[in-house]
Amino acid sequence: MNSPIKGRLLHLVLISALLFCLTLSLFIMKRAEYEKRLAAEQKLEITVAERNSLKIELERFKQQKQDLEAQWKELKTKAEKLAVELVKEKEKTETVHIELEEKRSTVDILSKALEREKQLHSDVNQRLEKIKGDYTELRGQLDGIMEAKRSLEVKIKDLLMGKREAVELEKIVVKGRGLPEGRILVVNKDFNFIVTNLGATNGMVEGMRLLAYRNEKFLAELEVEKAYENMCAAAILPDYSDASLKEGDAVVIK
Repeated sequence: MNSPIKGRLLHLVLISALLFCLTLSLFIMKRAEYEKRLAAEQKLEITVAERNSLKIELERFKQQKQDLEAQWKELKTKAEKLAVELVKEKEKTETVHIELEEKRSTVDILSKALEREKQLHSDVNQRLEKIKGDYTELRGQLDGIMEAKRSLEVKIKDLLMGKREAVELEKIVVKGRGLPEGRILVVNKDFNFIVTNLGATNGMVEGMRLLAYRNEKFLAELEVEKAYENMCAAAILPDYSDASLKEGDAVVIK
């Protein structure tokens, strides 16, 4: 009887030990599961916190992206405006360059014109000096002509008044052709003219041509410049400016 009881007791002890072990194992398992769950919750909290932090960071990045996009658009707009302004400035620069080239060309033309004007001014001054010299010379000649004219007028007056000291008018001779023949009364070598005793009464008119002879030898051709009643003044034509005319030479109408 003691043996069955011992056996039962042993069996109970074993069962109790087994239950204790199971209980201990279950406690340990629960404890481990609790610790694992606690660790998982902590990790989840960390993960959620990190997720929230990342979400906040993402929102911040999105805002920064929007800001950067806005800045980029603003910069792009400014760049486009600057590009347009640059094109305008380039066009202005090209226009200014063209105007500058035109002004340079104008300056070159004006410089050349100024040089021509200077040269022309110099030429004009030289010509003016020559004209002044010519004028002085002509003035002297004019004074000589005026003096000769006064002298001639005196002689003509003397001839017309019949003064004794004047050259007497010779009798007009009529040649076979019915043309009058006169005589040279005055010869002026300085101004190449003569005075003859043929006048308006003998048919003398301005522009009429006369021929001068000496002893039937032809000397020169003359042109009447001024006709008076009984005399006329005639120019010695250039081709005969060297003719040696003298008072008393014969003259006839050509």
